[in-house]
Amino acid sequence: MSLEGYSQSARSGLDGQNVDAIHEEIRQAILRGDIAPGDELSQVRLARHLGVSRTPLREALRMLIYEGLVEGQPGRQVRVAGFSVQDMEQLYVERVTLEAVAVRITTPRLLPADVAEMERCYEEMVTCARAEDYEAWEVPHRALHGAFVAGAGRRTIALLTRLSEHAERYRRLYTTRAEKAWAVGLTEHRRIIDACAAGDADGAARALAEHLGHTALGVMELVEPDHQPTALRTAIAAASAALGTADREATR
Repeated sequence: MSLEGYSQSARSGLDGQNVDAIHEEIRQAILRGDIAPGDELSQVRLARHLGVSRTPLREALRMLIYEGLVEGQPGRQVRVAGFSVQDMEQLYVERVTLEAVAVRITTPRLLPADVAEMERCYEEMVTCARAEDYEAWEVPHRALHGAFVAGAGRRTIALLTRLSEHAERYRRLYTTRAEKAWAVGLTEHRRIIDACAAGDADGAARALAEHLGHTALGVMELVEPDHQPTALRTAIAAASAALGTADREATR
């Protein structure tokens, strides 16, 4: 368990009795990969490294179990949920379906300033891709995907944010290990931006669904090449299908 890499920064700003703060600190360490999939989470070591008591720590672990990031029972042995192509496929089925709808809702409502913000994020991503700096890349990358769905409403945005965060472990694996992932990622995001700028809601949804699907399929190829992602391919096809004129008007 690689606690040492983040424990010093955690101690500096962590309220030992704040369950939410403890939960978020461990959660981010899991999503960043500081604590690896399958690692056992010793509650004694966690409490010592974070400088917290066992009671709020157990509650924080209970929250992580509910999210699906940790497996086991508080007070007993718990570990970080392992990589699972089945879990990832379910995650991306949800994300492809909802994010494609959200970008369809958002695209007709975009203002020139919104497209300019997308372009700003994209230029930052280009710079980060050249350096292959994943941590820096994720900042404009998340902001760009947020801009794609900004008009879809608070509840939808909140759910998509959670799905994106849970996809982080899989996305990191793909971007840092798959061949030509940086260049492909830029090309795919460029297509989504261009469709948004043109007011092409169907094109934006199709490009976004294909982009998300390509990432998920890339991880499957790395982790379990024999897996047959029938559900994911169905979701991509459904999200990519063009809407009729009446349907487009209904989303405005």
